[in-house]
Amino acid sequence: MKKKKVSILGAKIELVSIPRDELKGLNTDMLLRFFYYEATFHNQAICIVQAKNNEVYTPLKYRKITEQIEQVVCKPDARIEKELELLIEGMK
Repeated sequence: MKKKKVSILGAKIELVSIPRDELKGLNTDMLLRFFYYEATFHNQAICIVQAKNNEVYTPLKYRKITEQIEQVVCKPDARIEKELELLIEGMK
């Protein structure tokens, strides 16, 4: 299981790669386009998705992708938001 550390609002957070078998339900396109991680931030389970390429997404596209991923991957109340992506440092 791959692990990496990022900084979110100055707090060091450890990201743990989500195993492929826990991603069942996502279509092949979604599996190939993103890396999937889980973490805990302020006692809240969150999912973080990192694009495998440098593709730029519109806010609407992010929202649609988020909704698809949340249905399969995320814990209850966890949200994947564009704002969170902007706060994460060191993903690359």
